[in-house]
Amino acid sequence: MAAKVKICGLTRPHDADLAVASGAWALGLNFSEHSPRRIDVDTAAEIATAQRRRAEVVGVFVNAPLDEVLATLASVPLTMLQLHGDEGPAYCAEAARRTGLKVIKVMRVKDAHAVKALSAYKTDLHLLDAHVRGAYGGTGERFDWELAAAHPGRPPLVLAYSGSADPEAYGMPYQDLFSPALVSREHVDDPVPPRAPQVLLAVGTKVLQSEPRFFGWLAKNRRPAAVIGGCFFIYDISNDPEAFRWMAAVYLGTRRPGKARAALERARFLDPGNPDDERLISQL
Repeated sequence: MAAKVKICGLTRPHDADLAVASGAWALGLNFSEHSPRRIDVDTAAEIATAQRRRAEVVGVFVNAPLDEVLATLASVPLTMLQLHGDEGPAYCAEAARRTGLKVIKVMRVKDAHAVKALSAYKTDLHLLDAHVRGAYGGTGERFDWELAAAHPGRPPLVLAYSGSADPEAYGMPYQDLFSPALVSREHVDDPVPPRAPQVLLAVGTKVLQSEPRFFGWLAKNRRPAAVIGGCFFIYDISNDPEAFRWMAAVYLGTRRPGKARAALERARFLDPGNPDDERLISQL
């Protein structure tokens, strides 16, 4: 069975277009007032109107009064609700009744007891996210996915794979494909540590096809380590100096010298003394 991918925290119509073109099943629009990725109603309406027939458009709410949810829905044509706070079973049932939408209930997972507690929620989907004190999600923190075994089995279960990415690069550098932690954007330009972490690059199908100038080398010269949902190709470039030189050239071509320098430093760490590095250094 192919995986379904939901991209959450979108705030720009262009990013929503890219997500759907790359095969995303659902788009998450965050209306929580405490989220740094909160979207305004006008932009949300623009995205939802354009995408609701191509993908699920999910409104994310955290402990919002039901009247507030209904007011948002009057302006934004959502197709699903995601309740990411401390909402109880009765609230979830009433939200489904009054909006007519499918509901995803999120549980922040601290232990197996928290997972089992979802049995009281008769929603359309359950979603497990990391438990972080004082935060309701989007932290990029990992949790033990083996705890999902405690789930009652109905309704279908969603695992949150959250963290930051670099949409400007169209590819997303992952620290570890099999954990929910991504490389933080604020660390992308840091010097390469002596024992650099695993680096995987996830690139959408549409991007591989529509951006040959940047991604043609990768598609032609490297085989993906994995494919997610038939729409995201995962490349392991952890110990591949030529791939990091390619990344440096891409970043130079998109006028991001800081990221180019970081990629080149990784290439030089893996393969010191390569004459091609001098050409790239001269362009920084």
